Amino acid sequence: MKEQVKRAVDSIDVPRGQVRSHLLAGVQQARRPRFVGRKTATGLVAAALLLAVGGGMLLEETPPAAEIVRTDGAVVVPNWAQDEQVEGSSTAGSMLLGLVYQNELYLAMETPLTDDVRALQGKKLGRVTATLEETGDTTPETLESGSNLGPVTLYRVDGYKPSVRLFAVGEEEGIKKVWLLERQTGFVLKTGNDFFRDLNLDAPVRRLAYQTFDQWNDDETAQPMTADSRYRAFIDALYEGRAMTREEVPPEVTDYKTMKVLRVTQADGITVSLRLIAGGYVVYHQLGVFFKVDPVVFKAMWEAL
Repeated sequence: MKEQVKRAVDSIDVPRGQVRSHLLAGVQQARRPRFVGRKTATGLVAAALLLAVGGGMLLEETPPAAEIVRTDGAVVVPNWAQDEQVEGSSTAGSMLLGLVYQNELYLAMETPLTDDVRALQGKKLGRVTATLEETGDTTPETLESGSNLGPVTLYRVDGYKPSVRLFAVGEEEGIKKVWLLERQTGFVLKTGNDFFRDLNLDAPVRRLAYQTFDQWNDDETAQPMTADSRYRAFIDALYEGRAMTREEVPPEVTDYKTMKVLRVTQADGITVSLRLIAGGYVVYHQLGVFFKVDPVVFKAMWEAL
């Protein structure tokens, strides 16, 4: 039962309105070896509620309209300085690991840091020594550059722009620690191409696997599949897919019990997860934006999972 509750708690995603508070809260608590993604534990009450609804809370809460909005035909994800904390949001439980670099928020990725991934560490970019304080107070310095990982040195990730991904190297309890970080703020998105192109999703695939909603929190349940023509067509359609805010998608799309997770390990060793939602939608879990994919192509991919 304890393990069931733990998994239920871990599967609650943090709404974008609480990102600031979860990143700022508990600096030392946040510095733990395992990154749990954009998730928060709000205690056994939240876990019981999650179990009662069969996991339906995943990404269910609607972010305030002032955060991710449609402006001039595009979905706008504000930068860190604009991404204000929602009043009364909780900072209990698992915290977000990440930093602010040049006014943008970068969060630690869930990808395994294999030798191949570590070998992507490139040119040194600089140091981040400002600390995101436990109180949640920010200063101009921490808005521009601050970390809850402790002082870290930033490096390029070979094959990616610094505005997309970074390596952070620091220490945890006297032991060298490496984080692979991905930018989460400051986007203007009309189609998937405006985001996914920089992730090189159209590059060769080393391994492709999928999971159902009931399995997604356990890496060992991932089922391997072939990156065939259906997958390549799906990625092309994802690039062309229309970016949408959560308010723009049909209400039934917030029922995630039929979600399927596509885990893509690229040739460079970095693994990304795409969440496919029945109805033709794809969500990149930390970004909080929906992408509407061509229904024919989506259906072919869905049925292959």
